[in-house]
Amino acid sequence: MRKNFCLLLIFFTGSGWSQIQPQSDRIRERINWAIRTYQDGEYERVILELKRLIPEAQKQNQARNLMDVYKYLAFSYVMQDIITKGQDTFREALNLFPSMELDTLSVPPNIMVVFKNIKLEKALERAKQEQAASRPVQPVKKSHTGRWVTTGVVATAAAGGTVYLLMKDNDQDPPASQNFPSPPAEPGN
Repeated sequence: MRKNFCLLLIFFTGSGWSQIQPQSDRIRERINWAIRTYQDGEYERVILELKRLIPEAQKQNQARNLMDVYKYLAFSYVMQDIITKGQDTFREALNLFPSMELDTLSVPPNIMVVFKNIKLEKALERAKQEQAASRPVQPVKKSHTGRWVTTGVVATAAAGGTVYLLMKDNDQDPPASQNFPSPPAEPGN
């Protein structure tokens, strides 16, 4: 009788475990399953599972889980050669986790190329925003002999250089010393 009671008790506690198990553990288990499935090369199954898991992981608000969901979803898109969706997924991940990095030794080169391009794109966007916020461009006032005026910044380079847009001022002709040199004449003319 005692033996039957112990088995019955184990059976009931074992069957109720999934209801007692915290939501974060169940999500982590699903992510771990997706990682193993990704490693087995079943990218379509990973994509389906992780797309369903995103809302749950967002509600849970655990950074590691959410980052892993986006990371392996992007990996799977790239491995399926669905590059634009992989790029979009990396963008979303980098919006949420700007300092996200990938291990170059464990991530395939094709994925690293896509990730590094998106990371560079995000860095350039931030640099443009910071430059625009820190130093608004004022048009250069025309001197009494000037013909060209600066109308605004066209682009900023990553090394800190700035490209200005110049426009012709038609109010007056510049003195001869201000003209740009003419192209050299062709031989024989």
